[in-house]
Amino acid sequence: MTNENNNPSSAKKKILILEDDKFLLRLYADKFISNGFDVYTADNGIDALKIFDKAKPDIVIIDLNVPQLNGVETLKIMRNTSDKVCFIVFTNYDKDIFDQEEREEIDRLVDNYLLKIDTTPDELLEHIRKLCQKNNILSK
Repeated sequence: MTNENNNPSSAKKKILILEDDKFLLRLYADKFISNGFDVYTADNGIDALKIFDKAKPDIVIIDLNVPQLNGVETLKIMRNTSDKVCFIVFTNYDKDIFDQEEREEIDRLVDNYLLKIDTTPDELLEHIRKLCQKNNILSK
């Protein structure tokens, strides 16, 4: 379990990032920390579930291809635990790899589905801000 902020504040909104690519994990953690978020990171599904239970994040960013428990299964467990958390799938997998039933289930579970190749760190941050405002997570 990793909290990437040295000085956590109860006023800061919490983001959990599930990503097994260490470079991307660090890149996005730094981006969100520098923009006022309290960031938790995990590089596998099992650790992400443990952090999710303890940290109670407001937002979860999930890569689908992670070890120990894949992102879809991790997402299902998290969503069944909380309907107040915003979930963003952030992956290299286009939805076309899933059959129709799986696509519908993922659409039901997540607030946003973004492809890494099409999304810069600034764009991901903007998606998060819009999603938070829509769901009243951040004050305007």
